[in-house]
Amino acid sequence: MPPTSTSTTTLLPPEAKPPKSKSQPYYSVHPSWQDVVPIAQVDQAGALAAIAYSPRYSEAMSYLRSVMADTEVSERALALTEDLISMNPAHYTVWIYRMRVLRGMWTGAKAAKVDEADEKQEAGDEAGEIDEALWQNIQRELKWLDEVSFRNLKNYQIWHHRHALVDLLPSTPDTTAFTASTPSQSTETTTSDRHKKASTAAPLTEATKTRLLKLVASEQTFLAQILSLDTKNYHVWSYRQWLCMRFPSFLLPSYTSETPSSVAGTYRSHPEVAAIDAMILDDLRNNSAWSHRYFILFGHHELTYSNIHGVILKNVNEERLLHKAGLVDMPLIEAEIEYTKQEIRKAPMNGSSWNYLRGLLSHSALDISTTRDFCEEFLGPEKDLWMDQYVDVESEDSETGEKQTERQQIGVRSSHAVEWLSEIYAAEGTEEGRRRAKECLRSLGEKWDIIRMGYWDFLGEKMEEEWKQKDA
Repeated sequence: MPPTSTSTTTLLPPEAKPPKSKSQPYYSVHPSWQDVVPIAQVDQAGALAAIAYSPRYSEAMSYLRSVMADTEVSERALALTEDLISMNPAHYTVWIYRMRVLRGMWTGAKAAKVDEADEKQEAGDEAGEIDEALWQNIQRELKWLDEVSFRNLKNYQIWHHRHALVDLLPSTPDTTAFTASTPSQSTETTTSDRHKKASTAAPLTEATKTRLLKLVASEQTFLAQILSLDTKNYHVWSYRQWLCMRFPSFLLPSYTSETPSSVAGTYRSHPEVAAIDAMILDDLRNNSAWSHRYFILFGHHELTYSNIHGVILKNVNEERLLHKAGLVDMPLIEAEIEYTKQEIRKAPMNGSSWNYLRGLLSHSALDISTTRDFCEEFLGPEKDLWMDQYVDVESEDSETGEKQTERQQIGVRSSHAVEWLSEIYAAEGTEEGRRRAKECLRSLGEKWDIIRMGYWDFLGEKMEEEWKQKDA
């Protein structure tokens, strides 16, 4: 029964849209909502931190509680959630109900029966086709979501909603994966291909593959636009990683064993790798971009292996699990190590690239000592751990005889290199190596990284203790 309080109230015309005013009523005076009895929020008397909601927001929430109580699936319920999101985009309950309404409308089910209807729909999609109506509905919702996303960059609900929408579409387990060589050049099956073949999903039709590829390209463009505004947005990067795992054949490069030059000439052209290349070129200190680079080249292999075998790869260097599983592509590792070294030389104090290099060594079980010559590049020609990076050198002009001062770059250029060398020297096991290792840590604490002096002292003491145990 409609609320009696509105029987003498002048109603709005049916085409009226929600007002921008925070005090003007809408739902209580709109003809399409007269059959709904709003459920007001009941605050405890004398509440210490009662929230001062605007009258229109309180009214909208009262009507949402009512439709949620009735598990209503309708266009007006969907419009109500859109109105509430415009007023409070962080209200996760509204987002969750919006998704249930959408799925209910698309499957013809009540909101309370959405999950059951989804199971039936998934069971009926065995032909590898995307339902035309579902495809159009998802496209329409994504377009609306794009607009909301640009207005609310730090909102994590929008990314969960996007995740749920895209997850309604089939994955791409049967699509030919990108390889470092063309099929005509190599017939070797890649590791990621073997993992993808384990999927039991129905083969997709060419039309479906084309549509999914179009969606993926659209998502890449959208993500690039968002990241151009906020390059280190955690929610965006998390969604991007999920998208790569959702459509691996389109977004995750996989490799065969070729020469390093062959690998370097192919995998860098893969769209996702090329996109990360561009971001690192723009800002080589973007740790998020470096992290995603590791994920798309190596991390997803590790994750897939862990999921399949129920193994957490904590001790890769000790157990060589990745090597046994054929997950380490040494030509690719070598190409990436060389790429990373070039980037480190551009900015020796960039911790992001040094961390990435350590990740490469860990993934491939290469010893850190293999980087000794590279690390010593950053000590200068004298290999003096205490020499300043820039030194003013006085000289005499050969023509005029006048004295002049020239700033030369001859000393330590990277504290990260000094830290790595402390590990490398210590692992040598010689007295000279131990002396150099302690000298590295002392120079870090007393000159190059004074703010963490206590940490470097701790490492030195720990190192001494380990040596005593070995010598005992």
